[in-house]
Amino acid sequence: MSRNVLTRTLEKLQFLQDMLPDYLERIADIAHVHDFDEFDVVFREGDPAENIYLIVNGSVSLELCSAGVGCRQILTIGPGELLGWSSLLGGACYTARARTPQAACLVEINVAQLLRLCEKDPKFGYELMRRTAVALAKRLSATRMQLLNVYGTEMPVNQL
Repeated sequence: MSRNVLTRTLEKLQFLQDMLPDYLERIADIAHVHDFDEFDVVFREGDPAENIYLIVNGSVSLELCSAGVGCRQILTIGPGELLGWSSLLGGACYTARARTPQAACLVEINVAQLLRLCEKDPKFGYELMRRTAVALAKRLSATRMQLLNVYGTEMPVNQL
C-alpha cells in the first residue's frame, strides 16, 4: 500500500479522526497494513508488546486465557479502534490474547518508532497520548458495563 493510500486510510479511522495531516503522514511512514483471516491470533498474552494496531475493518476479540479454564472473551473491538495500547505506556508484554473472529484488516505501528516521533515532537506526542487516554477510558467503561451484565446488582464483595 502506498504512503498516500495509507495516509487516507488512517484519516478515516475513528482513533485518528481530525488529526493533523502532517501527523498522519508521520504515522503512515512507520505503519504497515496486515490482513488477518478468521480466527488468526494477532498477539498472545505474554508476547513482547512491540506494536499497536488500528482496526481498519473486521473486529478483534480480546481474550484472557488460563490453564484449566481456557480462553474467555472479555471484549470485542471494531473498526477505527486502538489495539495493544499498553505497549505505548511501557508495557513489556501484552496482557491478553487478541484474535480475529472474522477476517480483518489492521494497521500495525511499531511502538519504538512511534515513541521516537513523540519525543521529537511533544505536540504530536501529547495528541497521540490524549487519544490513547480517551480510547482507554472507553475500554474501561465497556469493561465496567460487561461486569454489570455478568454480575448485575450482585457484585462480588471485596474481601480484604
